[in-house]
Parts: sequence; structure tokens; C-alpha cells
Amino acid sequence: MMECQNNSTRGVIQAVILLVASLGTGCSDQGDPGSTTTATTTAPATQPPAQAGSKGPDLAFPSGPGTANYTTEGPIKAEPPAINAGLVEPGSTVKGDFKLLNTSGQPVTVLAARPSCTCTTLELDGKTIPARSSINVPVEMKVSSATGTKQAAVNIVFKGLNQIVQITLTAQVAYKIKGTPTPYIDAVAPENVTGTFGLQSIDGRPFNVVSVMGQKPVFVGFNPGSDAPRNNYTLRYDLRSYPCNAMPMYAIIETDHPECRILDMRIRHECTRFKPQLSLGQFVANAGVIPVGGRGEFMMEIKNLGNAGVSGVSTSTPEVAVRLVDQVSDGTNVQCTVEVVPRQGVSGVLYFPVTFHAAGRSAPVQVYCLVE
Repeated sequence: MMECQNNSTRGVIQAVILLVASLGTGCSDQGDPGSTTTATTTAPATQPPAQAGSKGPDLAFPSGPGTANYTTEGPIKAEPPAINAGLVEPGSTVKGDFKLLNTSGQPVTVLAARPSCTCTTLELDGKTIPARSSINVPVEMKVSSATGTKQAAVNIVFKGLNQIVQITLTAQVAYKIKGTPTPYIDAVAPENVTGTFGLQSIDGRPFNVVSVMGQKPVFVGFNPGSDAPRNNYTLRYDLRSYPCNAMPMYAIIETDHPECRILDMRIRHECTRFKPQLSLGQFVANAGVIPVGGRGEFMMEIKNLGNAGVSGVSTSTPEVAVRLVDQVSDGTNVQCTVEVVPRQGVSGVLYFPVTFHAAGRSAPVQVYCLVE
């Protein structure tokens, strides 16, 4: 990752990712606000870090006299200035189109267009907008497996103008099943170490709960042996058997819903507070359903690495092997793609740490998948 732009203009023209994370099912929040470093659920890595992939090119904004004086006023208009994709599946790609309208009597050329995160792609640099005309610009945003509101910005500057134009893409990332009445298990208070939580399909489709945290689900007011599948359930949880250093950050839930076979719910507890050494885009990743003998993958953004890329990934779990297959830098953040290969003979729900190594630091991400 390369810090390529002039510090005097960085605050004006560097796009800033806005991740409005909610503590929801599949939460990607950066831990509880104000939390301090406490025990994690990871163990020292027993597998050496996998080798890093290639880094992307440097992305530099213009610098020089006057570049600190960009304004949002000028002859170039974005139509629409914001694109809201609505409800989308985790791991999907959001696509949209906007227009750049040139209201002046002279053609204007795009000098630089920079998305706020490596998850967003567009090709705009060097394109010319004819006088009193417009050009169509397609843009894509790849969302992660974490749920919540995802928003990315694209900042655009032009040759001969001190104008900056910003567009935003927003999506509500959600699984077909959500936690109720809150999208997390609140076990912070000692009396809440046992309790209940709900699951509900947002598409209204009946489904079965197969397992919760690797165990048979304990239902309230439902008999799976005699009752027909429902589109919502109340279930019991009990965290008393977990020592503090093994308290899971997430409850992993397996269902038979065809569009939501496996999902997570954040467990809020004093022992799951976490402050990593690296700035992670999210704390959890869903590697999906992996066929026996096959392989899966997940994506993870590491923020604010400066000139350093990710040197590798590792896991302390013998049931899987992990490998960093690609990383793309935008000059500040790195978007990583990690391959997950379950060992021969392994099946069922897996929940394991994957540790990212960069710049002499490391940070674990909680990863889960269903092997069948």
C-alpha cells in the first residue's frame, strides 16, 4: 500500500469509506465502542503465514499549488449524486450507473476518480465530457459477507477546474434470516449469560434450524418432531460452559433455508471485547458452503497500511488450510482474497480464526463455513 498523495490535499480529495456498521446478524463492527483489549478466541498460529499475492498499482491524486482549494461548486454535475441499491445479499456485487453532466461551453476531462475503498471499481480517468453534454459512468461495489449498511464514496476531480464531485453508493447487506428482537446476543450483564434469541426469515419462507454453535437447537414453544417448519423461532442459549479465553465472538447458526444455509450473530460479552493491532474492515467472514473435497474463499479489507501490504495469513485450526490468493491496494487500504481448504474427511460447521500479518503486526478474523 502506497501513500502517494500530497498531505496538504489528502483531507480534501481522498475518498473516505463510510461503513455504518450495525451490531447485526453477520455484524462487521469494529468492536464495542470504548472497549479495551481483552481475551480473544484465537490461539497462536501453528501454520506459517501463506504468501501474499500481488499488490495493485499506486493511486495518486494531483498535487501542487492550489490543489487544497477544491470546491463542490462548478460546471460538472453528477446525476444522480447517490445510488441506493436497497437490500442485497452478503458477498454480492452492487452495480449502478450515474451521469456526469457538463453544463459549461467547453469540454472537460476527468483528471482522477478515486473510490473510497478497494471494494469499488470504475473506469473514468482521462475521459472527456463534451460541452453541454454528459457521459454515462457504470460503477460497481463488492460488498463483504458482513451485514449492515455499506456505503462507499467516489471523489472525482477535473483538469483545469478546482471542482470536486462526489457520488455515493449505499446498500443494505442482509441475509435472508435475521436475529430478533435484536440482531445480536446481549450477554454483557451476568444475568444474561443464559437467555433467548429469535430468528426470522425476512422473505417469509419457512425454514428449519439445524444447529446453533455446533449443538442441536433448543427451541421455545416449538417441537421439531411434530410441528411444521416456521418462518420464525425463539431459541435458548447458554454460555456458562465457556471460559473467558474461549468465549465465542459469534454464534454460528446452520439452517436449511436455500439462500441462508449458515449465518452468524454477534455475542456481546465482556470476554469478547476486542481491539486488533490492524484496522480490519470487519471482524467476521462467512466462507459459505464448501463441498467436501472443495474449497471456498472470503474477502477482507485491511485499512491504513500505508506502504505495507499483507505478508500472509495463517490459522491455528488443523481442520483447514488458508492461503492469501490476492490483494489489491488503493494506496491506503488493501482488499484481500483468502482461500479456505478444509482438510480431507472434515465436514459440518467450522468456526476458526484466520490471522492476517502485515507490517510486523497481526490481527485475527473469525471465519466460518459449512462443509457438506
